[in-house]
Amino acid sequence: MEQFSYRSHSILAAARRTACVDYWVPVARVSWDDPEGIRDSVLTGGAAWFKSEEEATLHAVAMARSWIENRGQGFRAVLESSSSPSYEPASVHGVARERSSTINHPRS
Repeated sequence: MEQFSYRSHSILAAARRTACVDYWVPVARVSWDDPEGIRDSVLTGGAAWFKSEEEATLHAVAMARSWIENRGQGFRAVLESSSSPSYEPASVHGVARERSSTINHPRS
């Protein structure tokens, strides 16, 4: 698991072991401050499965950075740019997908 800041966003990148086979799926939570409160979004690698936890975590970092860089351009841009040569998904069909909608956490 890795946690760091990138372009005023907080990234928590990790890997989740699949239940049925011995592979790892990348997962990243991106959080940022918004005038209405703290917001976050969860990204998963979808069909991108990796043999090692380290590879999956590195791919989660790449997904999160790509999502941040393309946030204003819509999620399609993230899908197109998420396959960096350094973080090739194990599956030909492995593309980042947003697992849940952006969540707004109101400030207390």
